Amino acid sequence: MEHDRKIQRKYPEMDSCAMDKPVCSFSFKRAGKCMRIITWGEEMKSFTVNTITHECLDDAKR
Repeated sequence: MEHDRKIQRKYPEMDSCAMDKPVCSFSFKRAGKCMRIITWGEEMKSFTVNTITHECLDDAKR
């Protein structure tokens, strides 16, 4: 959980990180358009983008 808080301080767009594998989800919404990014990696500096979609999550407010 501390890992999630550390990432959220720097990237408030983070929705969640999986506990059982190195996957995090980020959601962005600007001018009514959405983008969701799924990353892989153990540390922020080594995250790689795995998936980008234009999916809107209900609570995407960033």
